[in-house]
Amino acid sequence: MKEDLLGKKIKSLRLAKGMTQAALSGDTITRNMLSQIENGVAQPSVATITQLAERLDTPVEYFFSESTDLDAFRKIGAIGRIRKLYAAGEFAKCIARLEALGVSDDETEMLFANAYYERGVKAYREGMLRSAASFFRAAIEHAEKSVYVNGEMRSMAERYLCVMQYIDTKDASKLSLSDTHSRRGACHNDILYICAIAGAAPEWAKSCSTGLCREHLALRDGLENANTDALEGFISELRGLIDRCDEEGDMILKYHLYCDLEKLASRCGDYKCAYECSSERLLLSEKMNH
Repeated sequence: MKEDLLGKKIKSLRLAKGMTQAALSGDTITRNMLSQIENGVAQPSVATITQLAERLDTPVEYFFSESTDLDAFRKIGAIGRIRKLYAAGEFAKCIARLEALGVSDDETEMLFANAYYERGVKAYREGMLRSAASFFRAAIEHAEKSVYVNGEMRSMAERYLCVMQYIDTKDASKLSLSDTHSRRGACHNDILYICAIAGAAPEWAKSCSTGLCREHLALRDGLENANTDALEGFISELRGLIDRCDEEGDMILKYHLYCDLEKLASRCGDYKCAYECSSERLLLSEKMNH
């Protein structure tokens, strides 16, 4: 490549990092030689270019290319590793690597959006609602910068934010199912469950719920017409669901199970159980509000 282009690249990177010629040259070359390289007077060896690239934290290939698009070269070496982190579910590390990469294009913004969304879902299920809200807002912000992100992920992030607003205020008007039934997987299930709990869901929503959420909703339906003799059985089933919540790590579901178990225990006159449920529910509520 032309010496003057190589020199301009080195000088531009050095100045961007606030480095003097003496700091960059170090023990590799003299400051005078670096000055000649930057001015296109001297051609450095491959070994020298490699050492300068390391000091400038820049892919060495960039200095051998006619291109001046540094972002593309930074991305080439890092994006494969970032994709692997995302595929492995290492969403926090994925975000950290993207931030360190410092490249903003359709692909990196899509990875940012999806990684923040997945972190939001995980935080939500762990009952860390403030963190979840922050992650979902970041997902929406990055999604708006990429043409690769379809409307579904943004819509789901917005729905989670509405669900958390309901959990905080108990205002069911914040919830809307509209086309939620077309959404995917467990994320779909989280939203259907809360809508059903809030009484903001039609009957089909209960049957579309899966796993422990569906079992809880079915128990709630059974309680409406249960006689006194059957209540002890319902208490036992609710306790069983609470134990299984710990295995699945769904603290939002656990909170609502404690709410129902507390009411049912009071109804049966088991005030010790009701008190224990109240204490556990308050602990979970405190966690959700921090």
